Amino acid sequence: MPKVYIVQEPIDFDRSERVERKRFDTTPAEEFGEVVNLLSYRAKPYVPARVIAELREKLAGFAEDDYLLPSGSIAINMWAYAIASENISPKNPKLLQWSGQLDRYVELLAEIL
Repeated sequence: MPKVYIVQEPIDFDRSERVERKRFDTTPAEEFGEVVNLLSYRAKPYVPARVIAELREKLAGFAEDDYLLPSGSIAINMWAYAIASENISPKNPKLLQWSGQLDRYVELLAEIL
């Protein structure tokens, strides 16, 4: 079964109420495979080595039929794409993007590398 790797949990911390809130619903992504969160929303790109090591470990099994669902830090999303591309051939991971017009996730595949 394919997997959908959500790069960072889509959660915000409401400081005034001191609670965590999901920013958007990722349940519709289950249509494409088993949903796996790669990193906590607390992961920060300011210590790249630590984040990249965790991404390498968690994306070690990334396969051609899997998906990345970008979420969170732009830098971390770029690292996740680069690492996922190392594990497959051709080196073009499939992405999921929310379409408000279609009210569902759509697959994006761009032959870049």
